[in-house]
Amino acid sequence: KFVNNTYYSTNPRISYRPESQCTGGIFGSCGKRYDPWEPSTYTSSENFVETFFKTSNWQNQPDTDQIRHVSFGFRGTAIYIYGAPRANLQHPPGLHEVCLGFSCTRLQVAEIYDTSDEPHDKPLLLWFQEGLNPTTHQELQFRFLEPNSDTLLGMTFHHLVLTEASPAERPEWRLRYDEEFFDVTYQDTNPRISYSPSGSWEFTTFSPDREHNQSFHHTSSWGHHPEGDGIRTISWNFKGVSISVYGAPKSQLQYNPGHAEMCINGNCHPIDTTRLYNNAPSDSFEPVLLYSYNRLDPGQITFATLRFLQKESPIPGAQKSLTFFKTVFSQVRKERPIIPGTTFVKQKILDNNIGIDYLPVEVCTSWFWGRCTARFNPWSREFYPNLFGTNDSYSRTSTWLNELSGSDNRRAIYHLPC
Repeated sequence: KFVNNTYYSTNPRISYRPESQCTGGIFGSCGKRYDPWEPSTYTSSENFVETFFKTSNWQNQPDTDQIRHVSFGFRGTAIYIYGAPRANLQHPPGLHEVCLGFSCTRLQVAEIYDTSDEPHDKPLLLWFQEGLNPTTHQELQFRFLEPNSDTLLGMTFHHLVLTEASPAERPEWRLRYDEEFFDVTYQDTNPRISYSPSGSWEFTTFSPDREHNQSFHHTSSWGHHPEGDGIRTISWNFKGVSISVYGAPKSQLQYNPGHAEMCINGNCHPIDTTRLYNNAPSDSFEPVLLYSYNRLDPGQITFATLRFLQKESPIPGAQKSLTFFKTVFSQVRKERPIIPGTTFVKQKILDNNIGIDYLPVEVCTSWFWGRCTARFNPWSREFYPNLFGTNDSYSRTSTWLNELSGSDNRRAIYHLPC
């Protein structure tokens, strides 16, 4: 089965070259680095914030490896390239070239724009190729051939459409008569979530309603080299039929979102974080959905990894970021029969309830000749005044001498009354 998939200009699979160029240097030095590709946004007639990339022939070097071009690797039967809407062109289009492998075709893009009947606010089809071998990997280069001159000419790239094979997937889980879905949420602070390398991730809190704190983890592209072992990742595993992954609210971003991908059991999918955040409310405290999938086997452990693909930019101050707020996955469980006449009530269990065991009761801190000579209780009870003039309490412990496995693992166990 073949389907048409759209890859927008901000998709991680699309690359723009060169990444940076020099200007203002003397005696062969580089005075300042700049990005020759500039993103531009507009609101479409469907009220989506769309992005396209543009460049000009200023300092373009078409006869060298510094020629400005867009690259995309793929397998498919057909591919279509679109430029920006006519209403959004900054400079008249120059001479373009499309290379598929070693076969190149020159495009008089100015003529394409002049003769097109497409509405001025719609992206324009510039080139297409059909009848390709879907099993052969193809390398596409969309190149700008105009050299540096006093007359500024432009090139834009809006998106491409690829006809590619749709992978075989398991069907969505259908509930039996005695089953139900229930959602499990792992917040960013859940100990089952692993951040790697640990020193590259930061923790931030915010108060959406001035009463409750929420948090998220984030990292930036500064010092990041995803090609090596130091790629920054977030990993966890779970059992469930579906998964959703959320980033921090748009209002909490320090840097623009960078390239990322989501890997489920080793199969990775690019995440167009820029497009997602561009279409999220700027002043909202709602997390942004980055990825979702609902065709998992509930009986198997699923391994999930969120990978940060954005490498450090050679341009100062051009960092980008990846944030992680929470993940939600749906599990399947047997429905609980409700006995007629049963009444359910909420009951508050305080920290000093007799049904709670705080383990371990004591931990050894000093040993002599194989015998414990000093012990302490790792749990303590703290009191604080409440709004009614009395004291509330909570029990707490620390990571000191804590063991993640074995009898010395810190845990609070509540024994339900029969």
